[in-house]
Amino acid sequence: MHPTVAPPVRPSAWWYAATIGIGFVGLLVAVGLLVNGFRGLQRTGREVTTVALGSSGPVTFEEPDSFTLYYAGPIVVRSGADMRAMEAELDATLRPEGGGPAVPMRPFEGTSGIFNDAQNGSQAVALRTFTIRRAGTYTLTVGTVAGVSGDRGNVIVGKSVYAPLARGALWAAGVAAVAGVLALVATIALAVTRGRAKRQRRPPWPGGPPPWPGAPPPWPGPPPPGAWPPAVAGTGPAPGWPVPPPPPGYGPAEDLRR
Repeated sequence: MHPTVAPPVRPSAWWYAATIGIGFVGLLVAVGLLVNGFRGLQRTGREVTTVALGSSGPVTFEEPDSFTLYYAGPIVVRSGADMRAMEAELDATLRPEGGGPAVPMRPFEGTSGIFNDAQNGSQAVALRTFTIRRAGTYTLTVGTVAGVSGDRGNVIVGKSVYAPLARGALWAAGVAAVAGVLALVATIALAVTRGRAKRQRRPPWPGGPPPWPGAPPPWPGPPPPGAWPPAVAGTGPAPGWPVPPPPPGYGPAEDLRR
C-alpha cells in the first residue's frame, strides 16, 4: 500500500514575499519622492531674482505661487528681534509694473529662516513671504541696511526653499503609509487563508492503517442458568445461618447461600 500524501496548503507561503514586496516598493517610491523634493529645493535656490540694497528692480513671476523675500549679505541678523528690525529697515514693496496696489506681505515667523555661512561671513535671512495671484512683471523697491553697502548686500526673491522639500516629504509619508497598510492587510489575509486551509486538510497516515491482528474471538454465548450472577466470596448468609421464612404471599424461601 502506498503512503498517503497530504495535498499542499494553498495559497503557497511564497506569497508572503509578495506582501513584503508591496512594502518594499512603497519604501522605494517614498525615497524617490523625498529625493525629488531635495532636487526641487536646489532648483528653487537657482531660480531667484536679486535687487541691490537701496534700489528698485523688476521681478518676473511666470506663474501664481508663494514666494519669500530674503536678505543676503554680511552677518548682521542673529535673532528674531534682528529679523524684525531689518524687515522694518528695508521696508520692501512689490507692485505690478503697470501700476496698482502693493502685494501684501507677511513677516517670516521664526529664526529657522536664518542661514549662516560662517566660513565666508555671509548669511541669507528670510524676512517676508507673499503670494502672487497673477503672473507678470512687478517692481521691487527696497531700502538700505545700516552698516551694509549696496555692493555687499542684496534682497533676493524666490520660491520658499521649504515648499518643494515639504511637498516631497508629505508625498513620501503618504505613499509609505498606504504601502504599509496594504502590506499588513495582505499579510493578515494570507495568514488567515492558509490557516483555514491547514485546518481543512486531513493529516496523512504513513503506510495506511495498521492491519487487524486477527479474527475476533467467537462469541461464547449467554452464561448457563444459575451461573449469573456469579457467587462472590464473603456475600450471602454464612453456612448454618437459619433462613428466615418468606413474607406472606411469596413462595418457598430460596437458599440465599447457593
